[in-house]
Amino acid sequence: MSSYHIISQEASFDFLPSCSIRESVLMIRRLSVESLRGMARMMNSLAERMEENSDDKVSAEWEKDEKVNEKNNQVASIEPDSDQPVRDRSGSVDSGIGDWEVDPETGLEVISLDEVSYHCTMEDGWMVIYDKVYDVTEYLERGSHPGGEDVMMEYLGYDATMAFRGVGHSKGALRMLEKYVVGILPMDERLNFRPDF
Repeated sequence: MSSYHIISQEASFDFLPSCSIRESVLMIRRLSVESLRGMARMMNSLAERMEENSDDKVSAEWEKDEKVNEKNNQVASIEPDSDQPVRDRSGSVDSGIGDWEVDPETGLEVISLDEVSYHCTMEDGWMVIYDKVYDVTEYLERGSHPGGEDVMMEYLGYDATMAFRGVGHSKGALRMLEKYVVGILPMDERLNFRPDF
């Protein structure tokens, strides 16, 4: 027999040379103990460094919090002048909501693939087909897809153009999607494919 430990009938040798199992176990223990000691030394060193840095940060954050609380107390103590009318914000023209880019060719809202990727569930599912963004949540809830909802589920949050083309959908399928359109991709993210029919 060779100086290598045999693992099984198929293997003729082991990568761990040894004369006996007992010596192998002792060698593994020594290696493990030395590795663990080395890791412990590293962890102690790291903990000391973190402790030094954390003391400085904690005191800086404490001072920062005290300043913020002081300012909040000052603001809370200021009472509005009774002579000044309180501004009613309900008549505000610019709420900051609804400021989106519109595609000049289609009149649709420009929606990035990044935004589409956030809508990837059954309860809120968007997908892109031929550069247009569709909210297919209602369609999925009804279970109307002939191939089943699972086929569509894997493309929620993604561009499904290639899959749509590969299956060979009809003009009717594309027309049916029009009521679900919510936007179009930005010019630099478009595939610019057109239907083959």
